[in-house]
Amino acid sequence: MITQPSHFKERLFNFTVLNIVGLGYYIINMMLKTNAPYTSLNMPWEANIPFVSWIIFPYLSYFLVAVLIFLLPYKREKLAIYMFRFLFVAFITFTIFIVFPFQNAYTRPIEEYNGVMWVLFELLKEDLPYNQMPSFHISFSLLYTVIIIDFFEHKLIKSSIILWFILICCSVLMMLQHHFADIISAIILVLLTIYISNIPSIKERILKIYISIYHAWISLISN
Repeated sequence: MITQPSHFKERLFNFTVLNIVGLGYYIINMMLKTNAPYTSLNMPWEANIPFVSWIIFPYLSYFLVAVLIFLLPYKREKLAIYMFRFLFVAFITFTIFIVFPFQNAYTRPIEEYNGVMWVLFELLKEDLPYNQMPSFHISFSLLYTVIIIDFFEHKLIKSSIILWFILICCSVLMMLQHHFADIISAIILVLLTIYISNIPSIKERILKIYISIYHAWISLISN
């Protein structure tokens, strides 16, 4: 199926939708706080994982990549599939958070930070340890990685984004933000989502629904 290129305002609309999803993540985390504590899914060996403060930079690079991918001029069909994957993963993840809540078993050591590091760790305090499995950070990072691999032909870019994803996986552990089970479950969820979205009949339906929603939004803001 051949479709026209997506416009920047179309990608901006989708970026806005994903920011609303991010707000949903924050709200669910705050809701879960009221009934904490919960069970943790940590393994004994994870207690030996060191806390590494500087890895907060690659950890938060997730948000930079989240912005950059919406600057890429995808075909509309691609954008529709990508958005389905984001929203499907978010829906399943939020459902699991609410029905089967888990909690991080570890807390970061208290350290004194200055400058940028202080700002970053203060911001990170807002991410409470209740949205655990599957890791939203990992699932969306993997979706970003797949998008970039799909878009660029250059092997160096493909290799770099794969290394970035591996670093993200390391960062959620070394920031004491997630457990290994959170990473594995997120990867499985993404792979399942990609499989579903690649079924021809479902892919065609996704595109039709996406175009209908987008045209409705354009009509709304034009009036």
